[in-house]
Amino acid sequence: MSELLDIVSPYLKRIKPSGNENIMAICPFHRKADGSEERSGSFSMNRYNGLWYCHSCHEAGSIRSFLKRVGVTDFIVKQYDSIINEAAKSLPGPRSPLEPLEPCTETLEEDFLGLFDAIPQEILDEHLPGFDPDLLRHFDIGFDTMHQRITYPLRDLNGRLIGISGRSLGRGSRYKIYDKEYLDWGLPARATEKRVVIWNAHTVQARLRLTTDESEKYIVVTEGFKGCMRVVQAGIYNTVALLGSHMSDEQEGWIRRLDAPVYLMLDNDEAGFQGTLDAGKALAGGRTSAQVVPYSTAQPSDLEASEVVDSLLSSKTYEMWFVELIMNNVIV
Repeated sequence: MSELLDIVSPYLKRIKPSGNENIMAICPFHRKADGSEERSGSFSMNRYNGLWYCHSCHEAGSIRSFLKRVGVTDFIVKQYDSIINEAAKSLPGPRSPLEPLEPCTETLEEDFLGLFDAIPQEILDEHLPGFDPDLLRHFDIGFDTMHQRITYPLRDLNGRLIGISGRSLGRGSRYKIYDKEYLDWGLPARATEKRVVIWNAHTVQARLRLTTDESEKYIVVTEGFKGCMRVVQAGIYNTVALLGSHMSDEQEGWIRRLDAPVYLMLDNDEAGFQGTLDAGKALAGGRTSAQVVPYSTAQPSDLEASEVVDSLLSSKTYEMWFVELIMNNVIV
């Protein structure tokens, strides 16, 4: 689709064709260690659906996320809506069930995230200790001063903003997907169904579709935002979050279509244990292999980077894990 190339070409250098569907170019999102621009292109984009991936810095996403990263305003992006929506029809596989469901039929403007732009340092120190500030900016983590919640944007597979989840600062630190909160900013109330969201899926999908490196073809599945970010911070980029311990049918469908090994890294509690049992059983027996990742802390967010890597290296097949549970009389 030449229209997509017309949109992105002003922001890319040394564009060259790569096969029948892709282009290669100089990545606009990173430089070499000495600060200079790379000489040979490591940035790949599919000219038909707009999925992109840098084989060097491992950034990935959709055409919308690309335009956002290079600084194109929402107003300008809207002018390309018809082209972008047509390109989305070229995404691999059948139409995704991970589209916003009623009544969440309208996306939110990216500028809406500006309301949550700054996080007080004391909140970072207490509630997000050890996270790289650049990583938090990458995920657009913010702070809602009105409702006193740390905010996590929710996106669909095309990278479109479809909702906000907020984590309270009080006892229990509960998460809530916003609905009536939007009324406080003069917007209509809206519902975002948790079962149709896989957090960070829009970047993982792009990376898996465009990489040629077999070692990069995997999916790590965590429960929550912080667990997902901790694993990504350890350099394990293809990590997503279910927003809970239960894998919905819609989430399972997305995982299966990517046809990559799955590493289950849910929380170390009763709900996470049951979620691992159910998810592993659902995925086992098909083309998608399931591995269970053992680790010693309560959640992946409590691990150091080296511990994340060691845990993944210690994973075992779901079938082996299940047999060990039976042999140890954990389940009967």
